[in-house]
Amino acid sequence: REEESHETRESIVALLFALRVVALFVISVAWPLYRSFYPRVVMFHQVEVLSSLERVLRDPLALSHFRMFLAREGSVEGLLFWMEVELLRDMRTASPGVLLDEAKGIYFRYLSPEGATFPVKVKEELLT
Repeated sequence: REEESHETRESIVALLFALRVVALFVISVAWPLYRSFYPRVVMFHQVEVLSSLERVLRDPLALSHFRMFLAREGSVEGLLFWMEVELLRDMRTASPGVLLDEAKGIYFRYLSPEGATFPVKVKEELLT
C-alpha cells in the first residue's frame, strides 16, 4: 500500500513537471510565434477614422493607440509637441501672460537648442 502511494506521488510529480514544461513552451515559444503571424488588430468604432492622419489625430481612441505605437517605436516627441501646440491654440481666451508662459514651456521642452527635454526636428528657418 505504501509502495502504491509512493508511485502515485511520483506520477503526480511527473505530471506536474510535464504540465510546467508544456506551459513554459506555450508561453515562451508558441504564443510569440502565433502573435508574429496574427498580430492584434485594434478595432475602432469607425473604420473611416483610419483613412487619414488628420482623422487619427482628431479621434481620442485612435490618437491613444497612435501615441502608444509611437512610444513603443521611440518617436513620440513629435506627437506630444503637436498635442501641446493644439492645446495652446485652444487657450486663445487666456491672458497674454498665460499664453506666453505656455508657449515658452513648449519651446524649452521641444525646440530649445540649449537642451530641450523632448527635442523635435524642425527646419532651422522656422526657429527664427
